[in-house]
Amino acid sequence: MIQGMGLDLVQVCAPVTCVLSEWRCDGQVSRIRATFLRYGDRFLRRAYHKKEAEYLRSCLNRGNQEAGFHHLASRWAVKEATYKAFGNWRIDFREIRVDSQGRVPKLILEGAAAEKAEELKLAGKHVSISHDGDYAIAHVILEGPGS
Repeated sequence: MIQGMGLDLVQVCAPVTCVLSEWRCDGQVSRIRATFLRYGDRFLRRAYHKKEAEYLRSCLNRGNQEAGFHHLASRWAVKEATYKAFGNWRIDFREIRVDSQGRVPKLILEGAAAEKAEELKLAGKHVSISHDGDYAIAHVILEGPGS
């Protein structure tokens, strides 16, 4: 039985160039990228798991901004979709992350989010992530007991 389902679409958008280690924007910028450009690490600390923030920093350090911002946007979509799937329960975005070490992404909940999942007796958590051009989309399904 499906306990909850959520879907979210995030625009990644135009490239950003780095000028003398200060971020400068060229063209239209998505909400996620614009928020990072404005708040930097403060935004990452408040909305992302430390592993997600480390991945973005490693991409930026290697000069691979597009991969970093696609990752950030797709993870934001996962967080929003998970939040929607939980419905009335408030979930801290930092406690939602994706383990994509294998071929199939795995939704990981930590802290209070994991406790809520246990309280709801979730039988399964499923996530699907896709990218197309300047967009990232995530779909989350939470299976309830008796599934």
